[in-house]
Amino acid sequence: MLGWEPWHLSDIEREKVKPTRRELGQLFGVLQLADKDTAQGCFLAGIPPTEAERDEWTQQTEGFCADIDRPVIFRDFTGMLLNANSGARAIFPFASDIRRKRHQWLEVLFDRTLREIPGWDEQLQNHLTYFVADTPFDIRDDWYREVLIEMYKSPDFASFWTNALKEAEFNKQVLHGLRDVTMPAVVEGKIQLTPFTRISRQAYDPRFRADFYLPKAA
Repeated sequence: MLGWEPWHLSDIEREKVKPTRRELGQLFGVLQLADKDTAQGCFLAGIPPTEAERDEWTQQTEGFCADIDRPVIFRDFTGMLLNANSGARAIFPFASDIRRKRHQWLEVLFDRTLREIPGWDEQLQNHLTYFVADTPFDIRDDWYREVLIEMYKSPDFASFWTNALKEAEFNKQVLHGLRDVTMPAVVEGKIQLTPFTRISRQAYDPRFRADFYLPKAA
């Protein structure tokens, strides 16, 4: 029904090769899966959303983000930031133009202006370790290779990345739960490192999630 050679299907089943987006589309069509199930399949295969899907989810989250008084950032599982509510734009210096630029989270972490903040490099390492632990990691994924190729252009990235790979607790992924994080936030007109509890919630399409930031008590 798929028109595949038996050996190719066998290689996919044994995880010797990863299916392409086109092959998954063929398989989902034969199985007559619902949209929610195809999204789950793409997530498990490490296939990121298309630009059209990102556009659609950015639009869908407009009202959702606006109705929440705490800072919220909406992203996909690759770390691409897609939307931010007014609370996030007001206090996070990188959030003001998320919709226009669609930053990649690793690029934000290594932004030159953030690294000028005393103590940020220590927090950068923590964020990077969380990113590694919480992201479906497979170097065979095209999107992951492309991100790493870009990031390795930063002279300091390699050492941070090596430490993150060593420190990440892959058995404690937090795709839908709590992390204690320290973020650069605008406090009384100045950027200061501020502790938050980040609550991550997956959308019904698990390739997308919202991060809610609750300030921690002093």
